Amino acid sequence: MVFISNDHCQGRYKWNHHGVEGWNGNHYSVGGISVTKDIVVEASTANQPATDPTTSLANAIAMHRLYNQNNHEHFYTSNINERDTLVRTGWGIYEGIGWYALTSGAPVYRLYNKSLKDHHYTTSENEKNTLVSEYGWTDEGVAWYSGGSKPLYRLFNPRLKSGSHHYTTSENEKNMLVDQHGWKYEGIAWCGVK
Repeated sequence: MVFISNDHCQGRYKWNHHGVEGWNGNHYSVGGISVTKDIVVEASTANQPATDPTTSLANAIAMHRLYNQNNHEHFYTSNINERDTLVRTGWGIYEGIGWYALTSGAPVYRLYNKSLKDHHYTTSENEKNTLVSEYGWTDEGVAWYSGGSKPLYRLFNPRLKSGSHHYTTSENEKNMLVDQHGWKYEGIAWCGVK
């Protein structure tokens, strides 16, 4: 997917779904089925850094970041049991706390694609619904909430089928992935506390 936004999260977003089997302009092809579609997603305040001083760590939960070397997916969860089970079963390695998320606010949805063995995260209900209804993703519900002053950057790697999206609070990591490894910067995905 290409998710184009600006750093201030104003206006509208436009994204195209990049197919498992191929992408050409705005044309998506998978399993012999071709789709040509642009989807416009209205911007929401979920992607805007908050200046509210009440968004402190007292109202936040740690978001754990894991990495699967086999499919290149970064996985994010607040659930310690889920984190520990994935590490114990060899799914991936634990990279530490990625950020802190608020316990209420604008929802961030977690989706899963069984064919790709990949998770995707979005604040856009329209993007979530489109991926579920038209592209076979499973809605796993609200994973956490957006809010705070720390932006999480959304990146896309067109060369990967799984793990093609990455989210980070680090501007250095974002710049390194874009400048040295061919990732595309797609804007602020949501915000965290720290």
